Amino acid sequence: MKILFVCTGNTCRSPMAEFLMKNYIKENNIKDITDVQSRGLYVPENSPMSLNSLKALEYFDIEADDFYSRQLTEADLENFDKIYTMTNSHRITILSAYPEYEDKVFTLAKNDISDPYLQEPEVYRITAEQILKGIGETFGENN
Repeated sequence: MKILFVCTGNTCRSPMAEFLMKNYIKENNIKDITDVQSRGLYVPENSPMSLNSLKALEYFDIEADDFYSRQLTEADLENFDKIYTMTNSHRITILSAYPEYEDKVFTLAKNDISDPYLQEPEVYRITAEQILKGIGETFGENN
């Protein structure tokens, strides 16, 4: 299965989700997820991950080298098996343009994962914890 995470700019939340998920797969020896990536809805192409997102990942002992932002495309919607958005409004934005993918676009968590953009490093760490909780709820043993 191929998983894609989506947020607004692909520099904060969705890249953190990508690397947190890759770590979750490794720690839980999950074999059926073969690819994890992230994209954004309104992306400054090839921007690096935000410094505070990198710091938040370091808090969890995760390195995220060589990451650059990418724009979500229809080919992504076609090629990935499941697409997880950080907010319901992200999901609605995607499905308003591509309603045919409704069966594979979901929000990651029960509540929206708030955007930490331009906030203090601690806010990014809290956001990473929200993402981890969403990953656990979505991909945990009971699901």
